[in-house]
Amino acid sequence: MKKNVIGIALLTALFAGPAAAQQASSGVSPFVMNTLFIVFCGVLVMWMTAGFAMIEAGFVRGKNVINQCAKNIGLLPSHQRHSS
Repeated sequence: MKKNVIGIALLTALFAGPAAAQQASSGVSPFVMNTLFIVFCGVLVMWMTAGFAMIEAGFVRGKNVINQCAKNIGLLPSHQRHSS
């Protein structure tokens, strides 16, 4: 019985969520939503760059890790400039 109630509550939240979000976002301007999307994508790019730096640090010898990470940090602004 308790599992059925939890299941019904989850399904209700799943299907009612998009409708509630649509009603809540009707007053938000497209400029704000576009700005939030760009900021979110920028954060993802930062995290991907950090992950790529970790991968490259794993592929080089221990004495070259700092040099490789410095190269990735130095290349980050140039990648962001060319992506727009």
